[in-house]
Amino acid sequence: MPILKRYIDREYEKSTKGYHRTVLGRDKDNKVEVVELKLEKNEKIRLHYHTTMTEMFYVVEGRVKIKVDNNIYELVSGDFLIVFPNEKHELANDDKESRILAIKYPAIEDTIFIE
Repeated sequence: MPILKRYIDREYEKSTKGYHRTVLGRDKDNKVEVVELKLEKNEKIRLHYHTTMTEMFYVVEGRVKIKVDNNIYELVSGDFLIVFPNEKHELANDDKESRILAIKYPAIEDTIFIE
């Protein structure tokens, strides 16, 4: 059975890590999860990595800097970036509000924060 989540129904929760997020959906076996992240101006997601999860980012609106290991990628609306397991990464927004889709595979919580 398909899962439908309408835009009007989205509620963002403030993460304990300092950003806003809403889960758009996940499959029943937790193989994949789609999360919308909302970063206000000067918000960031601290440096972290995942031991088994691959995380894919698609910028819906705005611009965001994603540091992966020692490389910094400046993404704008329409850009897509894949971060593989064990790659240390952080997201930062120094512009107006940004919205990013994060596709997580597998959808298990294995985040290890460094800072």
